[in-house]
Amino acid sequence: LDWALIAIENDSLYLPNVIMSNEVALPSPGLTRTGPKRKVTVTAARGRALSGSLSLEWSYLTLAPGDTMIKSYLLTFDNGQGESKGDSGAWVTDNETHEVYGHVVASEAFGRAHIIPMNDIFGDITT
Repeated sequence: LDWALIAIENDSLYLPNVIMSNEVALPSPGLTRTGPKRKVTVTAARGRALSGSLSLEWSYLTLAPGDTMIKSYLLTFDNGQGESKGDSGAWVTDNETHEVYGHVVASEAFGRAHIIPMNDIFGDITT
């Protein structure tokens, strides 16, 4: 999966994911993977908040240099918004439940973003 733990020595490069809510939580393991899209917010680079709809049905992609398909969610941005340079790693949170679904790892030709599930990331880190 797409994650790394690094030391940031230059304070000007330290750009943490900040979510203005006291209710942020990981999605429950029993999260329904079908049904309506979820309204979400992407905490993007430079303090931007992007809105969109997250499909809870699986999509798949291959991240270089690997050759294994990785499951992801697809995010469609609202009103012509879209990710820009520096948004990789941005958290995606549910507008209603404040669950963190995952983080941005890639975009595609149709303007949608691929989101790696947070539970998968944490599972990968602990193994």
